[in-house]
Amino acid sequence: MNVRAVLLIICIGLFPCTSYLFAQNTVRLKTLNTNDGLNFRHVNSIVQDQKGFMWFGTSQGIAKYDGNTFKTFNNSRNNPNFIPYEDILDFEYQSTTNKLWYIANHKLFSLNLDTEKLEQIEGLEKALKG
Repeated sequence: MNVRAVLLIICIGLFPCTSYLFAQNTVRLKTLNTNDGLNFRHVNSIVQDQKGFMWFGTSQGIAKYDGNTFKTFNNSRNNPNFIPYEDILDFEYQSTTNKLWYIANHKLFSLNLDTEKLEQIEGLEKALKG
């Protein structure tokens, strides 16, 4: 068997493997909207906590997404996840305390993500107004 024939056999044998060698990782994106349970279509802020939950801040409250369903935090009195102000401008996630800090209606809040209990931080409104 000559060298060309051997090289041809090797190339033909390796050809199917080359697609695996040069394949790129594909990124899968999932679009979430109100049909999926998101509480409002316009999202002002998004963070991901250390457990992988996604938190969305909207003008109609906070939505926690577990990968399948949403849990809504808003100012509806009959909602067990009541928050007094819904217009979430921005939030920050603090991993050391597992807290979500956010501003709504010129007030600062801290949401403990372990207990999902809310704390209003006093004094910010006065400081902002000067």
